[in-house]
Amino acid sequence: MPPEVPEEINGYIHVGWSEPLENIRQYTRIHAVYERAFTIGDTIAGIGSENGFTVERHMNEMVNTLKFDGEKIYVDAYGQDPVYLASEEDVLYVIDRYEFDDYTDWHKSEWIGVPPDLEDWMLIDILSLQEEMFAYSEGTYTLDQSDYDELFEIDIDTINAVALEIDAKGMHFRVSFYDGNAEEVFVYHINETSVELPEYIEE
Repeated sequence: MPPEVPEEINGYIHVGWSEPLENIRQYTRIHAVYERAFTIGDTIAGIGSENGFTVERHMNEMVNTLKFDGEKIYVDAYGQDPVYLASEEDVLYVIDRYEFDDYTDWHKSEWIGVPPDLEDWMLIDILSLQEEMFAYSEGTYTLDQSDYDELFEIDIDTINAVALEIDAKGMHFRVSFYDGNAEEVFVYHINETSVELPEYIEE
């Protein structure tokens, strides 16, 4: 009988043994074989798909939630009234409720001016992630400081470190700042997020 070994160690899962365990007739050195349970490459590939994903940015008691589903995006910034964004033939539309009708109906209108800055709402530009930006050690990925400028719009000199863990639920970023504060960003429901637009009035 083979010895009992942990099913998972620091993000790696036990997938078998280095040699067959049957018909052993002489001294043979055999070791447990582990493979990365959830790879950053597979996760990033899922984020880039058209099947959708959800991002939550946690800032103390406030949470930003963004749900991506192809050309449709649900945005709940700072836990306030949510809005929807939808692109149609390279035109960006916003679907929102307004004070003039006591926020009862949804209205669809063309977005006027500069498009909204989704990266700022997410903190991290999730759509620009690349596997080579990260180093891996003991279950945690660490973002290379040379890539801060590409992924953050905030003052990168305030960032102390960016750590990432990946599991079956998705990605968990922890952004630590030199002032002792930290923010967390979760990316989950990868390939499972869908955004259903509400019934709206065309403007």
